[in-house]
Amino acid sequence: QLLCDQLQILVFDEADRILDMGFSQQINAIVANLPKERQTLLFSATQTRNVKDLSRVCTKDPVFVSAHERCAHITPDGLIQSYMVCEDHDKINTMWSFIVNNKRSKTIIFVSSCKQARFITGAFCHLRPGLPVMGLWGTMNQKKRVDVFQKFENKKAAVMIATDVASRGLDFSDVDWVVQVDCPASVEDYIHRVGRTSRMNQTGHAVLFLTSHQEEPMVTALAQANIPVTKQIADPNVLVDIRTKMQATLSQFPELNQFAQKSVVAYLRSVYMMRNKKVFDVTTIDAAALATSYGLVTVPRVRFLTKKGITLKSDKGKDGAVEKDPVSRRFLNTETEKQLRVPLESFDVDDRNDDILTVKKRDVFSLLDDGNEPSDTTKPPMAKGRANTKALTKMSVAKKLLNKKLKVNVRKVYDEEGEPVKQPLCRAKYWMAVSYIPAGRVAVNEFHRKADEDVVYWKRMQQHSVFQEPSSVTSVAFSPNKPYNVASTSSVRLSLYDTVVCEPINMFSRFKRAVYGVRFRHDGELIAIGGEEGKVRVFDVTRSTGVGKAPLRSIKASQAIVRCVEFSPCGKVLYSMAGDGRVKQWDIADTGSTPVIDFAAHQDEIRATSISSSNDNLFLTGGYDHKVKLWDARCTSDGPSVEMNAGFPVESVIFLNSEHLIATAAGSVVRIWDIAAGGRLLMSLQQHHKSVTSLCLASNGDTLLTGGIDRRVNAIRLLDFSLLHSMSMAAPVLSLAVSPDDETLAVGMGQLLGIHRRVPEAKVLVAAETVDKRSMIRTAAPKVQVQEAGKSRESIEISAKSSDMHRLSKIDHLLKGYQHAAAIRKMFQSYFFHSKKEEVVAWLLVILRRGAIHRAISGQENDVLCNMLK
Repeated sequence: QLLCDQLQILVFDEADRILDMGFSQQINAIVANLPKERQTLLFSATQTRNVKDLSRVCTKDPVFVSAHERCAHITPDGLIQSYMVCEDHDKINTMWSFIVNNKRSKTIIFVSSCKQARFITGAFCHLRPGLPVMGLWGTMNQKKRVDVFQKFENKKAAVMIATDVASRGLDFSDVDWVVQVDCPASVEDYIHRVGRTSRMNQTGHAVLFLTSHQEEPMVTALAQANIPVTKQIADPNVLVDIRTKMQATLSQFPELNQFAQKSVVAYLRSVYMMRNKKVFDVTTIDAAALATSYGLVTVPRVRFLTKKGITLKSDKGKDGAVEKDPVSRRFLNTETEKQLRVPLESFDVDDRNDDILTVKKRDVFSLLDDGNEPSDTTKPPMAKGRANTKALTKMSVAKKLLNKKLKVNVRKVYDEEGEPVKQPLCRAKYWMAVSYIPAGRVAVNEFHRKADEDVVYWKRMQQHSVFQEPSSVTSVAFSPNKPYNVASTSSVRLSLYDTVVCEPINMFSRFKRAVYGVRFRHDGELIAIGGEEGKVRVFDVTRSTGVGKAPLRSIKASQAIVRCVEFSPCGKVLYSMAGDGRVKQWDIADTGSTPVIDFAAHQDEIRATSISSSNDNLFLTGGYDHKVKLWDARCTSDGPSVEMNAGFPVESVIFLNSEHLIATAAGSVVRIWDIAAGGRLLMSLQQHHKSVTSLCLASNGDTLLTGGIDRRVNAIRLLDFSLLHSMSMAAPVLSLAVSPDDETLAVGMGQLLGIHRRVPEAKVLVAAETVDKRSMIRTAAPKVQVQEAGKSRESIEISAKSSDMHRLSKIDHLLKGYQHAAAIRKMFQSYFFHSKKEEVVAWLLVILRRGAIHRAISGQENDVLCNMLK
């Protein structure tokens, strides 16, 4: 129990919302049990001045204190406010373009309904804009709300799709942008939404999306409230059309498709339920274009508008007349329509549920009287004439339609010239007449034999052994000499492993800080590394004990981190790339610490480099300034020979086999550039869902291997840039290397170093053909003795062949009865899918031969279709 006898101060936060009539009983009950001698404080950005509301909590000497009484505007001075004219069907594209172009900002996007927030959050997470996307809406449980709040609070750059549940009472720090995709219901809601940014005298930005119909009344209302907003025009070169991607995503995830349909209906309902009809007019919305922008192929049915007789913009013809559905009007007469018509009052519900307490909805359309009881206008209209006591059901409506003897839909097939093709019944009659024989086993391995040789070549690459490292494996490299030992750097340790016996050979760990960028020289005798100390160290691989572990050269290359080191093809020169963006060239034979070449290559940290194998003076650099540059060591003062913009921080660069083409890894995209054509972009390969961290060549330069933090290693054929194989790893891939003989693959995945080997190709044994010794001759001749070389005698009876008796399984019984849909459900909802894959393939082939696969999978549940795709 809570004792309030000594209560002196009562505080209401968001007082204007709490004092709403929906909470009158709760507020009155609380205030009645509190001491009358107290001080009451009411806080809100839009405080109410209604005397009737204030009299319940403040009965003596009320004083209004305004925080912005002497300010020129209601909103903070550091808040830059603007609006943009954007139609409803263009909001998704504009929202996506805004997110992609503000990846380093912290943004809150407000929408009108919970279903919209849930759908947009799920769709954008699948599309991967390049920064975290999270959602917050009213129907979300409290624990999940707190988790989303904490995650968004801890992120420096993120996007949160929210409803008005996030417009009050939540203090997010360092919010850069507030984007109101859907127009707020009132000016007060606008003030609370933009109040999420520009807090505590900080700067912030707020953008409001308005349709052409909403622009004039909403801007006028904001101006009357002394809120300054300026009009902004979107740059058409920045806008991105994602409707095709949305359709592909919705087709891949059926549940998301359902969310999209509900989102469109929820948005139309929210616009219709708004009180200010000058701003919100549902008839101006093009529902077809809106559904297309959400990735839907068809427009979902909006029944509450149809039953109310409201026509959307997309339902009108060129002359403005309503295009009625001729089929439905032909099947249903006038009396049936009257009986099926339901009043709109039953849909007078708001989907948002943005608060924990349930608020009693206001009587917007004057449908309820003062006693809060339904009036006579809310009752369904009675049919004229004799009262119809029999309830109209779906079954009765269906019987009426069947009595009209309507023709059933017929499937027609057209050829390439558009002419209808007559479908003969021969095939169907054949399958109906022939006796059913149970499907045999089809080995799944048979399909692998038909695959491409290159695909099989990389599928034979299997994990052989795994080594645990002290920290993340930042780099790996193979020795150019047999037995092709592999070196790796992890934390303060440089390790050397034998790939034949898979055991460590040597470890160098006398470093104060972490080391990076291990590289072998072309003869395999020297190895070089960088590190956080800013030093470049060169070791002799052949010396492995005692003083031999000391570096041959230790050069102080930079004050920043040296992440990349490279030997020249001749092996006499060493390059170092540091975090300050500088490139230095060192003479290995020189014991001094003076570089031969020293120049600033990038404005940010250099993370990738590659040396030309045919020219000692050409090398590539890639940095976090999104730039990839080709340098000539003989004329670095003239700037880079070729410069390319990768669009994202560059993690890896590499010369391809011909060396007039290069590959770069920036973000989740691998790009192919033609440096002979001045850095022209030839191809963008997006085979990863997350950032690509490492590139290397295999198969004598014909195959490109890419590794990313999505735990995938992909093999790409450079002849046609097709994906040959994708391997799944245990942890995010940070480094990658292939042995010169193409038989061993080293993968640095998190704190693990994985060694993969190509297993030898299995020999295919061809079974000898067996001869059926049962004769087809109808005769009653005596037994015949047959003797073969090297075999014992056996008796063969020449008799007529009898019909075979087959024992049918459950699936075979269904296929025998042509219950294809039931067979599909049985196959992929039971143990058959997991334990009898060969039989499942055989049964599917039976359905395919009968031409019934389309009818069998139509209308199946989502789990059945997902199991089929697996």
